[in-house]
Amino acid sequence: MGRLGLHQHGYDHTNHETEGKKQEFGPSRSADEQRRDIETGKARLQELLGDSWQPIFTPPWNRCTRDTAEAAAALGFRVLSREASYEPFGVDGLGEVPVHVDWFAKRKGESLTREQIGEKLASFARLGGPIGVMFHHAVMDAGEMAAADDLLALLAGHDSCAFASILELG
Repeated sequence: MGRLGLHQHGYDHTNHETEGKKQEFGPSRSADEQRRDIETGKARLQELLGDSWQPIFTPPWNRCTRDTAEAAAALGFRVLSREASYEPFGVDGLGEVPVHVDWFAKRKGESLTREQIGEKLASFARLGGPIGVMFHHAVMDAGEMAAADDLLALLAGHDSCAFASILELG
C-alpha cells in the first residue's frame, strides 16, 4: 500500500454523549452497541475497498472506552489510535499508537499557531519515540494541505526524523 493507509474512523461520527466531551464510542453506549457499529463499519470498508484498508481503528474525537478497544481487538483490528493523554488500555492483541499533536488544536478557544504546533512537536521529539500527528478530514482545505506539506517536507529533510506507518508502530 505504500505511504497511503486507509483505516476505520468510527462508524457514523455521531456524538452519543449527553454530557461532557463528544464521543461516538463513549460510556453511554453498551459494549454490544459499540461492537455492532465497529463491525458494521468494518463490513462496509471491506465491501467498498476489499483488502486495501488496514486493521486500524480511530474513534471520532479520539476518545473511546475499554469496551471499544476490546470490541476492536475481537473484530481483528490490530491498532487503536487515540489521544495520547489517555492511559493505554493494554488489550491483548491490540497495539496503541497515540495522537500527540492535533493540527487543529485550540487553546482557550483560539487555534494554535504553526509556531505553537512546532513547539509541541519539538517537546515530544525531545522525549523520544514516535509522535502521532492528527489532521482533520473535514476541515483540510488547500491552504491547510499546503501547510501540512511544508511540515512533512521539513521533517523528511531532518536527519533525526523517520516516518513509519501506524501498523509498523502498533
